[in-house]
Amino acid sequence: MALREVNLIPAEILFRRQAARHLSVWLCSMGLGIVTILGAYLLDTQVLLAQKRSILNLNDIHTNLGTRTEQINRLHTELENLHQRKVVLGSIRRNHPYSSVLLTLADVMDEHIWLTELSVGNGGESEQAARVEMSGLVVSHEDLGNFLTGLSRTLFFQKVALKFVGETDQTLTNENKEGAARLMRFEIACEFSGV
Repeated sequence: MALREVNLIPAEILFRRQAARHLSVWLCSMGLGIVTILGAYLLDTQVLLAQKRSILNLNDIHTNLGTRTEQINRLHTELENLHQRKVVLGSIRRNHPYSSVLLTLADVMDEHIWLTELSVGNGGESEQAARVEMSGLVVSHEDLGNFLTGLSRTLFFQKVALKFVGETDQTLTNENKEGAARLMRFEIACEFSGV
């Protein structure tokens, strides 16, 4: 006698159970796959965003660093210029006080000449000479010529050269003369030698 298995549960119910199991296994594996892919995507996007932020921060830092470097270079150049002026002014002060230089200028100038700017710096041909540049206003060419001649005759100023002369829109009214004189702007460069 042989034994046979007999299933008392109807085949439809078994088929439904088996289909439900297969379906739940497939759904779980698909859900697990989607969760894994979604996690990898989020992780990747967070890493990329962090890298982009760091690149943006690096670009900002690089731009800021460039700006700061330019400012430092500009300040360094200004500091060197100030140091050069200090050295020149120190040599002038050692040799002659400023009052004697200004007194010499005042003696050479007359009432028709006004200085608007006076600068002293390095740039003379000899080490002891300083470059002096002055600009101002004058009434006539004759007054300017007299001023240049007077500067050339002093002991302090050498190699006096007229760099620029031109008319301005400014006029000077004179009580003694009937008309108004048009002022001229001038620039003079020379060397100051602290004799």
